Amino acid sequence: MAHVLQKCAHELGISLNATGVYYTKGKLPSRATTSIDGAPLAASIGGSVGKAGKSNSDGTVKEGQTATMKANTDGGDVPRAAARTPLPLTSADMNAAVPEGTSSNSKKVGPVDFFFDVCLHEIPNPPRDFDVTPSALVVDGTHSSANGAVIAVRDFVSHIPSFFVPVTEVVANMPGYTAEHLEVYLNVKPLELVTVAGERYVRLYGSFGDLSLSGTEVSEKLYARYRPNVALVATLEAAFEGIYDKWMPLPELLRRVGPNVAAQLPYQGPAAITYFAQMQHRFAFAVRNVPIMGDSADGVPSSPKFTTEAAVLLRMPGYSNLDAGSTPTPKSFQVLMGLVPGDKQVDIDVVRGQLTSEVRAELNSYYNGLEGFFAAHKPVFFVPPEIPTVVMRMRYRLRTQRAKLPLEEQLRIATDARDKPRVRALRRKIAFRDDPSHPLHDPENLAKEVSKHLPHHGFVSLKSFLKRNLPEELLMYMPRRIRSFFNNYPQYFTQFEYQSPGTWCLCRPDQPLPRGVIRQNFSDGDLLRLIAEFLQQRGARAASAVHMNLPFGAQEVIRRRYGGVYFFVIRYPQYFNVVLKTDRQNVKSSAVVHLIQVPTQELSDATMAASATSWNNPNAPSHGDDDHEGGDSYDDEDLDGLD
Repeated sequence: MAHVLQKCAHELGISLNATGVYYTKGKLPSRATTSIDGAPLAASIGGSVGKAGKSNSDGTVKEGQTATMKANTDGGDVPRAAARTPLPLTSADMNAAVPEGTSSNSKKVGPVDFFFDVCLHEIPNPPRDFDVTPSALVVDGTHSSANGAVIAVRDFVSHIPSFFVPVTEVVANMPGYTAEHLEVYLNVKPLELVTVAGERYVRLYGSFGDLSLSGTEVSEKLYARYRPNVALVATLEAAFEGIYDKWMPLPELLRRVGPNVAAQLPYQGPAAITYFAQMQHRFAFAVRNVPIMGDSADGVPSSPKFTTEAAVLLRMPGYSNLDAGSTPTPKSFQVLMGLVPGDKQVDIDVVRGQLTSEVRAELNSYYNGLEGFFAAHKPVFFVPPEIPTVVMRMRYRLRTQRAKLPLEEQLRIATDARDKPRVRALRRKIAFRDDPSHPLHDPENLAKEVSKHLPHHGFVSLKSFLKRNLPEELLMYMPRRIRSFFNNYPQYFTQFEYQSPGTWCLCRPDQPLPRGVIRQNFSDGDLLRLIAEFLQQRGARAASAVHMNLPFGAQEVIRRRYGGVYFFVIRYPQYFNVVLKTDRQNVKSSAVVHLIQVPTQELSDATMAASATSWNNPNAPSHGDDDHEGGDSYDDEDLDGLD
């Protein structure tokens, strides 16, 4: 039978080796892609995305299914990108060199052993290279680098106020910067960009304590004419005549209050809605863009233009659903986020004693005092009714409440919230409570029992194994750090990353590794191309997101050799720009990495080292003075099959 199958392997679209028959999708590789002994070789990781971890009843493993990766995983009508085929490698370069790509399908593929090599896909052209050279800005921090490769939002606090101002005026006072810089590089959470009637407006509001707004006095003084006047609220409320359940069109509201009051608003016309967007403790607002179709000179309909329609709703007194994005006092909000810690409760009088006179005056004018501020921001702050003299964060309140619930209820809440590490921890707590002397509490016994459920032939994906193979009574004893658990017992498990980053699989130690195992050795050229490929497909992303989407071997190299993705990418400002969007915790791991140029394919390690030396950022901090992206995230992945 084997002799017959071997003869007709090409016609049937199958391949054979010592472990069985492997089906392939599409055409078989050319004969030039086989090794000397006739064993088929692995393809490029970019072109092989098989379904890992599915084994049939007789233990036969299907592999080698080929697919085309999307150029943009977010979906939409984005053209798919074909994988490049690596050129032949020498045996010395097998696990270290970066394969050069070629678009020709006629070139032969060199041997790559059992490990997939990684190269850039055929991807769209990179975004236009923005000029981010240093400008004449007078920065109030030391986060931005001298060569412009690292841009800190903190340094723009003295140039962008906490209320809406026209983007055109902001960039006019920032020589060297354009509106496109704000759109592409500074459009992060602490900053808000809106469009009204075709005009762009910007403000810095700090998000949930991500950015301190101390130092905005300079920009607030410069743009004082655009600051919303809270004294107009009473007049605008009177125009509603006590009606709280009906929306009033903005033009009608402005007509009712009269031209004298309307002239005191920061903006006229449709842009006046920005005032109500900054007074959400008393008003709700709605905006929509309505297309206006016009005819050209020859009578052919031209492309539609848009006009802005807006309406305002008067809120009931005592509105209490304000947060970081809707608060009318973002500067005071950031101050109080710093004074009320996230891990304990504090006395309100202690908080009051630390407020400046400016913050106290603002709280009195908007909320009638500090207690009114806390009452208006209930999604963020909590004052216990039984002890109204203390305040805490709402998230801390919820954590303390959950800790008092029965373990089964905590498990249900964690499952609904998809908190995977907590689900595993609660399962173990419940199992220990029910039977403290159970032998499966011993990790060695647990590993031995779990290994009995592995397939006898082939391999299985880790997620599928935990979801389908393990019974519930074993899942109750599984530890929080799943992958560390399997790595600690190589006598029972072989764990490997298969075909795509983050796809972990298991097999018995006596089973051969399948073709498709991602190699663990990566050069600087590999790392550079991996990061560039991810950013080209996904767009700008936080350094922590880049780290988690790399193969595990690349993660380890970056973490141990450089301290994190941030410290690696700042070595190559010709390819990447970095935006520090916060000045609080996780500054480096939350930094947004932008790809400004695709690295060339012909980069040797010597070239990389010379490039990093010549372009290195002299003002960049060392990896010892802040966080890195690796750390404790080793096992915090969705692996326990709770989908």
